[in-house]
Amino acid sequence: PFKEKNLYAHRMEKDPENMLSKDILKKVCSETKDIAEKWFNGKDDNWLKLSSKICNEITNHELMLTHLRHMMYHVGHCEALFRENGIETGEWIDW
Repeated sequence: PFKEKNLYAHRMEKDPENMLSKDILKKVCSETKDIAEKWFNGKDDNWLKLSSKICNEITNHELMLTHLRHMMYHVGHCEALFRENGIETGEWIDW
């Protein structure tokens, strides 16, 4: 999103041309949460056990874990870049 704003600087090697405001970032987080909640609406633990319609060789549970691992890879990558540049990151929360 926001490609027209030139927000992305490759691997923090330079400053981006523009930045999003805190209010816009909070709105994006809120909208993302709403989308996830709507997506899970009507799905239950039995749905997690079913074969995925995307790849019937794995269950919906395995597919969801794959997506979570992928997102966590990106979170970890960003946190590593922050730490390398002296920026404090949040504490890890283990559920």
